[in-house]
Amino acid sequence: MNVEDFDCDDWRRTQALMWMLFENDEHREDISHFLNHGSKDISPAFVQENKGKIDALVHLRTTHTWLRRPLKLHPAVWMRLVFTTSSRHFQLSDRFLRAYSAWRHFKAQESGGINVSFPYSPTLSTASIKTVPIDYFLHSTTLNFPFSQEIKIKLVGDLGEYEEKSPKKNSRSTSEVVGRGSMTMIEACIKDAIKKRTIDSLKSVENEERFVCSLTRENLAKALQEKYKQTRSISVDAIVRGVGSFVRCSYRGP
Repeated sequence: MNVEDFDCDDWRRTQALMWMLFENDEHREDISHFLNHGSKDISPAFVQENKGKIDALVHLRTTHTWLRRPLKLHPAVWMRLVFTTSSRHFQLSDRFLRAYSAWRHFKAQESGGINVSFPYSPTLSTASIKTVPIDYFLHSTTLNFPFSQEIKIKLVGDLGEYEEKSPKKNSRSTSEVVGRGSMTMIEACIKDAIKKRTIDSLKSVENEERFVCSLTRENLAKALQEKYKQTRSISVDAIVRGVGSFVRCSYRGP
């Protein structure tokens, strides 16, 4: 694993915290030992030379007891952990901040910015996909995101992921018309409907580029709204436009 790869699926606990808090990697064993066992038998030289960092690790280990076991989490989760912790406990390493700034600049040029998409359960009986801008994800202290659960998240660019298969010249992409969050929601509901067979006419067929459905786009949109409450927050017309990126219906419209 290259810890400097912000686009990878996960960073390991010790390596992630060492990368974000320390300027070099020479104390890896001390950091791992401290996270696992606390200050017992820790190197006195390590404590003496890194009092501020030790205070930060003590705070993390006390506040988030799940850090006492080795685990891997998405880079954005590790960044949210340190960015939402009181600044008096942290002084992030310059090597991390330089790399992070360069990555953010590149992503802005490449895809117009970054959103974070993750499973979200507002109540025990409902579940959906929530998509928020990365700055909100990294810094909001009110966002309901439980660190203790190894939730699978992904980064979504602002541009290009849901473009039409053959867009007309100078035409707006589907994601621009329908909205990034709505497209993510539509995709999640379609996949859930196929997995759980909640819409009989919607299927996955081998060798098909997209899913297939014997319904028209409009009827499929109405079926999705009937089965998935979260889709009722967007119009049928928006769903009709959005499903075409994922499903080949019996009649695709103009």
